[in-house]
Amino acid sequence: FLRAQQNLRYVLVDIPPGLAIVQRYLTEQFPERKTFRFRHFDSYAEVAEEFESAQIAFLTPNQLDMIPSLHADLFINVSSLHEMHREQIQHYFQMIGQHCDGYFYTKQWLRSLNPFDDLVVCRGEYPVPSAWTPVFDRVHPVQTHFFEALYSLHG
Repeated sequence: FLRAQQNLRYVLVDIPPGLAIVQRYLTEQFPERKTFRFRHFDSYAEVAEEFESAQIAFLTPNQLDMIPSLHADLFINVSSLHEMHREQIQHYFQMIGQHCDGYFYTKQWLRSLNPFDDLVVCRGEYPVPSAWTPVFDRVHPVQTHFFEALYSLHG
């Protein structure tokens, strides 16, 4: 995406250490891009100017809760929702709805067992709001233990 679109703003949200790895990689690949590097902040006002001027930004999920709507054209989540408790999954879908004005792409396990929390998450259990229009929802053509879906959030 960053190579294809020079004016693109790319906001990555993850937990450490994944966030540290992607931050290092992308800042090395795109040293010319203005970057908002991950760091602790208590309020958006502390970082607003720098965040808003960045082309690449790195946040943790709790920080995504602190910022105003991104009005994103595309929100992507691949193979991480199943790692969460149901309340966290519900909250994540609320954040997607808050920050995305365009499309949400997801790719998840058809059935996932989290043995540490004894939690099973199946395809039909994701709390997709009824207002989101499916563009497609299918078993992944190559990784057949996964499904992929694209939803239009603007109807």
